[in-house]
Amino acid sequence: MARQAAIEPSRAACSAAAARHAVLASAWPAVHAEKLGQLADEFDRVHSIERAREVGSVQAIVPAARLRPYLIDAVRRGMERTLTGRREGG
Repeated sequence: MARQAAIEPSRAACSAAAARHAVLASAWPAVHAEKLGQLADEFDRVHSIERAREVGSVQAIVPAARLRPYLIDAVRRGMERTLTGRREGG
């Protein structure tokens, strides 16, 4: 009988721990999403296309209206460089 009395408190402790775990597990997705959103906001505050250009990660910011002509010209320049290199033996 004394042995069973000693087991009862540990059963209660396990039950309480399981209940706490269930509460934490149910709250985890919402907390994770909130923290991920905060991290994304901080990233967006620090990083921008203008900053990327300033630090040299981006060469130019091309407006949408000029994008197609810019890409066509870039491909043309690349093709000319490639063809010139072949003619010169490179």
